[in-house]
Amino acid sequence: MVIDHLEPGGAQRQFCLLATGLRRANYQVEVFTLRPDRFFGFLLAGSPPIRVNCSAARTRLRLYISLRKWLHRFAPAVVISFLSWPNLLVELAGVPYRGFATIVSERNTDTTRPGARRRLRYVFHRLADCVVSNSHAQAQVIRRTDRLLQPKTTVIPNAVDTNYFRPSERLIESHQGHMRILVLARVAPQKNLLRFVDAIRILRSHQPRLVVHVDWYGKLPERPRNDAPRWDRTAIQRNLAYYETVIASISTHRLAERFRIHPAVEDVRPLYREADVLCLPSVYEGYPNVIAEAMACALPVLASAVGDTDRLVEHGRNGFLFDPLSAEEIADVIFRFSQLSDRERQQLGEAGRTIAESLLSVDVYTSRYVGLIHQLTSRRTT
Repeated sequence: MVIDHLEPGGAQRQFCLLATGLRRANYQVEVFTLRPDRFFGFLLAGSPPIRVNCSAARTRLRLYISLRKWLHRFAPAVVISFLSWPNLLVELAGVPYRGFATIVSERNTDTTRPGARRRLRYVFHRLADCVVSNSHAQAQVIRRTDRLLQPKTTVIPNAVDTNYFRPSERLIESHQGHMRILVLARVAPQKNLLRFVDAIRILRSHQPRLVVHVDWYGKLPERPRNDAPRWDRTAIQRNLAYYETVIASISTHRLAERFRIHPAVEDVRPLYREADVLCLPSVYEGYPNVIAEAMACALPVLASAVGDTDRLVEHGRNGFLFDPLSAEEIADVIFRFSQLSDRERQQLGEAGRTIAESLLSVDVYTSRYVGLIHQLTSRRTT
């Protein structure tokens, strides 16, 4: 299995869930990461632990060479990769001949019209045996963009460990006039942080008696290290500039006491238990992990109506949906939720837990990949 890193992220958590699920299904699993970051490494340290091979290469060519050497040594029957750059490396590693089947996974749904770069990425997917999307919305984009990928594209939605993420036993408290909003997302333009700050500003202006506290947890951008690969620096610098703009906006609107940004934490369960509602205001998403986790914890959800979010959040049943491009609509949905009684909020949370238990099983998630593996290895054998 190949991924860019094990730092905080939805794709990384799903990657680790799949790796441990395949290990429980008696597969021999090894992991190759393009960077040595291991925030989620603890998820692979079971019994027996999954070996993680980290590349220290600083150029794309050396990275490609190190991956090929690992593949030659490990001699896998199947390689599963997550995210764009690992997908491309795995696809190229099979040229001109490969003795393994490849499953590449698209994890981040952008339903806008694909540009030249994304179209080229899809062209390389023709080298893979199977393309897995974690959302129906992304699968439709892939099939529509490249007809040759239609027969090899399949959808496997994300999973959540409903034993690990469980409802808390806390007492229902009075929420009148106060609300604690939790956001779990990295600080990046995709997550719509700047517009969300504006929504909180609008809410404070229009509803001054409502006291809303936002706690945003996620990977914070840092200045790129001198030894960072060149392909990482542009994205890091872009996210850093965005973060600085967000901080300036919070300061300008005097929201520092209402809007706090925190680094990512390993165990997010206490955060779900302390919040009144989870909010995910992203401009685009696939099948968001944090929404599934919040539902499993019986926490109501407010989320953007993008990607497959509406397959998780049933408007009015376990949360509410909004247009992420409208700060006013985001503010309106938050205010609507604030007016619900404690019992109504509890009912939203209970409905979310029921949906999570029935649709988001880790066993089902793993079994779908096992089915693909069996299909591909049987095909290569025959």
